[in-house]
Amino acid sequence: MDVLNTVRLLRTVARSRLHGLLRLRAVTTAVRLECPPGQCGLCCRVMGDAVHVDTQERSLLVQISENRGLNSTGTALPHSTAGACLLLENSSCSIYDQRPRSCREYPWYNIDGLLFVDTGCPGIRFDSAASPQPSAITPIEVLLQELPLPLAKILKWIFSKW
Repeated sequence: MDVLNTVRLLRTVARSRLHGLLRLRAVTTAVRLECPPGQCGLCCRVMGDAVHVDTQERSLLVQISENRGLNSTGTALPHSTAGACLLLENSSCSIYDQRPRSCREYPWYNIDGLLFVDTGCPGIRFDSAASPQPSAITPIEVLLQELPLPLAKILKWIFSKW
């Protein structure tokens, strides 16, 4: 990851924390996600410029970008200067059925094989268990693999402890 993308990611983390997101807690009780389309979109409005795709999704990203006349780096969704995902329309994802894995997995995180949830997500409900297994979620190390190792370790600690 180049310096510009590293700075962009750090800015996204800071902005997310200011908006109450990325408040990760280990899942120890019944928890589920209730995310009605068109009624929130907070994650897409705040964290939309840090949506990266894995190698299997890069061709999909190119296709989406070409269909919508957007420029893409080949590794991340296009983003606005305000940090919102450009594919967010009326508080809904315009490519919901094709959204990248990182979007499908949010607000769940796999940290050291344990399931964490972003308790800042307005759609989190602590009333019944419908959470995924940690093995079904991309390990956080994969999401941070393009960062310099010391920075990746610091972010992993922040996400799991702070």
